[in-house]
Amino acid sequence: MDSDRHEAATVAGTREATGRRRPTPEAVIEFSLIALFVLARITIIARSTPLVAIDTTSYGPRPGITFNTLSFLGDAPRPWGVPLLYSIIHDDYGRAVAQSLIGTLAWSVLAYALMRSLSYPVARVLAVGGLLAFALTPVVYTWDFALLSESLSVNLAILAFALFALWLRTGSRVAFGGMLTAAFWWIFIRPDMLPFVGLLVLCAAIVAWRRRDRRLTALVMVGVLLAGVGWQVATLPRIDAGYAKWAPLPLSEMTFLYRLRLTILPDPAEKSVYVTQFGMPDCPAIDEIARHSAWNITGVVHGYQNCPDLQTWVRDNGQSSGYRYLAAAPGHFLAVTEKILPWMLGNDRTYVKPVRVLPAAVTRIYIPSDRTWSLPIAGLVALLSLAVVLAAGGWRRRSWLMAAALALGVGAVLNSVLQQMYSVGEYVRFGLQESILLRVALVVLVVCAVDSVAARLRRRPDPADVREPLIVDAVEPEPAVG
Repeated sequence: MDSDRHEAATVAGTREATGRRRPTPEAVIEFSLIALFVLARITIIARSTPLVAIDTTSYGPRPGITFNTLSFLGDAPRPWGVPLLYSIIHDDYGRAVAQSLIGTLAWSVLAYALMRSLSYPVARVLAVGGLLAFALTPVVYTWDFALLSESLSVNLAILAFALFALWLRTGSRVAFGGMLTAAFWWIFIRPDMLPFVGLLVLCAAIVAWRRRDRRLTALVMVGVLLAGVGWQVATLPRIDAGYAKWAPLPLSEMTFLYRLRLTILPDPAEKSVYVTQFGMPDCPAIDEIARHSAWNITGVVHGYQNCPDLQTWVRDNGQSSGYRYLAAAPGHFLAVTEKILPWMLGNDRTYVKPVRVLPAAVTRIYIPSDRTWSLPIAGLVALLSLAVVLAAGGWRRRSWLMAAALALGVGAVLNSVLQQMYSVGEYVRFGLQESILLRVALVVLVVCAVDSVAARLRRRPDPADVREPLIVDAVEPEPAVG
């Protein structure tokens, strides 16, 4: 075994010394898959048209818009992340193309980063193919053509985590700079993504603790991201008020009215808690609308504006009522969440007409047709992958990758639960980021399991053993031979 390790290290050293390395067959396959993915995305760009939704007018300059949509201090309806891009590119199709190109780059870099993090050809090819096939399903790429915040929210998250992994593997300054730029921009896309930013900050803190050679850069990353989070949090009250430049009311009040109309009033048990325990006043005009099935949010707003007692209560209690309801009626909250989560994490509905580049059956691999099975299947895949890695003895060399994937998957589910305390209505939109990140995590777990089994079956040292470890401080010295 020691002689095999010595030979592998010698070959690696020779390749570094000569600076030349012949591409292996699996490398040709992997880069060919990335090239085909890029071509497929270009085809999609050429054949798609952008979707201009009602919310689009709050993100960037458009004819008839008289208010400022871009403010770094929060004096606008939205955080500055999306409006910055839309203020640079005024053409709708150009905006969609820019979003799609960012997505193409993000998924390609993620596939390459995962490829570099695995040891055996079968796992690397499966990782590249699995990730890029998912990125070519309509549930992912169609959102690049919706002029909303979802595309940048997903793609910048993918790009930030991918470049972080590459930086860990290579120490590249380019990867570090790109990662820091993508992550900082990502902070200002959607406030509900801040928990995932916190996960990235935690990863950087662990690297600073465990890796002396990366400590300074990791601490710089922690400081920059925390500064960005502080900036975003400080501007949120101004954004809440700035939302009223576009909508009839501030964002917090509008959000609660959606919850009131769609969730609270139609549910007698939930309404009872709000009225009897939280002291929410009645508003007959809104109650009358809630007795019918029509959406009529305009009527709800008009009724609310004529109910001063309810206005005062919402301003004092609306934003905290979701957490308070969880504490007051946890059983009912969890029962409702159990019904909603499959829609948030397993819905394949799209807003933009798709351009099919893969068979529709590929989507079913990632999102079951019966959405109620999405979470049970995700949990089963995660547990089986973890069990296989542990049984094959692959945890030691893949612990950072497995832990990151598990944290990302659990975080996606928990963040979806948290969203139930604020958002309501278009669950396919509100759970999109979590749905995509959950499936990325599952792909990583599966390929880690495959990589561990391949190492076990080969009955020789894992090639990762001759590489620099990612999280440990130093490589253990080789035992003397002979």
